[in-house]
Amino acid sequence: MHHQFVKEIDDFVAATKILIGVDDVQTFFPGREGDHEWEAEYPVEVNGEQFGQTLRIVTRPFESSIDWSIVLIMPPAVSRLDFTAIPHPNPPRAFGETHAGSVAGPHIHRWTPNKRFMTSRKSTNGIPIAELVPQMKDFETHLRWFCKENNISLPHDHRIVLADRPRLFK
Repeated sequence: MHHQFVKEIDDFVAATKILIGVDDVQTFFPGREGDHEWEAEYPVEVNGEQFGQTLRIVTRPFESSIDWSIVLIMPPAVSRLDFTAIPHPNPPRAFGETHAGSVAGPHIHRWTPNKRFMTSRKSTNGIPIAELVPQMKDFETHLRWFCKENNISLPHDHRIVLADRPRLFK
């Protein structure tokens, strides 16, 4: 059973994906953490079909530091880029591999090194191992890099941006 679940996610991660609705003006809504966190979601299409997979942009526009995430969700979350200055500790089981004990700065949680922590689709273990991302200048560059890393086709004229105060709606 676990093997089939992991294989399905491996196949999804490897597949070429298309984001739906990226040419529309996006709307951010309060996130799981309440009004200080805002989210926008885009359906993901694989081989002409949609089965509930999404790309989620999470931002905290009212915080003093720049803090946002890009998350690919099957579910569960299978890849996440966090733009934050807060250090992220990697689990002790990752030490001695190619992963540092902790990373400070923008980082990505990839599916491949984290899949061993997933026991089911509803696993609360998440994707704990993080790796630093290359230094990039802005959200657009990070978004394009994340999409490339996850085999997501992103059109040049997409309208995905980070939320700022005037763009938020309840």
